[in-house]
Amino acid sequence: MEVSHFSSTHVGGAGIAARSLNTALATAGLKSSLFILPKARFDPSNGEYFTSDTMISSQKRKCFTLLNLIISRDPFFSVFSGSSHGKINWRLFENHILHVHNFYNFLNISDIFIIAEQIPLVMTLHDMRLLTGGCHYSMDCNQFLDSCGKCPKATRLVHNVIRRNRLQIDSNWPSNLKIVCPSNWMFQQAKHVLPKSAEIFHIPNVLAESDAAHSTRKRFRGTTIVGFAANQSKSTVKGTDVFSRLKTEIGAADSSIRLNRPSDFDGNMEEFWNGIDILFVPSRADNSPNVILEAHQRGIPVLARNVGGIPEILIRDFDLSFSEELLTIANFAVLIERIKRNFSEENALRVGRQVRRLRERAIRQHINLYRSFVP
Repeated sequence: MEVSHFSSTHVGGAGIAARSLNTALATAGLKSSLFILPKARFDPSNGEYFTSDTMISSQKRKCFTLLNLIISRDPFFSVFSGSSHGKINWRLFENHILHVHNFYNFLNISDIFIIAEQIPLVMTLHDMRLLTGGCHYSMDCNQFLDSCGKCPKATRLVHNVIRRNRLQIDSNWPSNLKIVCPSNWMFQQAKHVLPKSAEIFHIPNVLAESDAAHSTRKRFRGTTIVGFAANQSKSTVKGTDVFSRLKTEIGAADSSIRLNRPSDFDGNMEEFWNGIDILFVPSRADNSPNVILEAHQRGIPVLARNVGGIPEILIRDFDLSFSEELLTIANFAVLIERIKRNFSEENALRVGRQVRRLRERAIRQHINLYRSFVP
């Protein structure tokens, strides 16, 4: 049995999950490789390869990205997607199991269904695009089931595209396509939207294990450093505006708390993790953020908004959630103090061990899913 993963990028939640799973499967003894669109950084020693590409297809992807920005200023809305389907010799993978992660500007929905008619295919839903036809997160809106005719994000130009995507999902579901949802929240969304014939599984993301996972530094000594790790510089979905507002207000009013991003550590993620006491996740919609697992394996508590799949991965008496749309300095400080009171080095080590156990179980679940394709 050989598994070939496909992702449009190394970075972001889906890209990191793809790389981590590929490495974990190879370590477990499976033949596993990862194929991505040409980027500056990849690791052939871990079975990571470029897909074939041309200058024309590269420019087409840029055009699709620009087109999505023209129809919507929200980076979490992408109806149009470039395709590398015709550039890949899929016959080379006839005896493989394919696992698609981030498919934006790599494959479109038509490509996915065509491939699944020929080769066993697993798709991990890192967001809702396969369900909605364009919007990464519906924000509890079900208008995509009716072609998003009144959605302020979708102009009339794209109504037909969304309708076509949804019709393909409803009428042409291939038997060789199986869906993985990293959170139970996404699992329930998929069950509600996808055809009854679709096979859907809830399997958490596999996080790469690092040396940092086996130790915790002394935390809460002096000023409390709260970290925010979202890649997007401006995103209402990820709550960047909430972080920026709190950073400005607290910086002017409270010297006992400081809010930092990776850019405050020159983009060095290890220095970021070593430099913070609490991870702050103010997302307005999210599936199963890898950054929460990364924090946990390092013994870092999390303060996160109670949305999507986030509550499933928060740990009682270690993390805290909040539901307010806007946090004030006062209630933010209260939540920080509650986390500090609950924190202990013993609990931090316990949480790290728990994450590693969940990781091993998720690896086994993926392997069992791949084996289900084999007669």
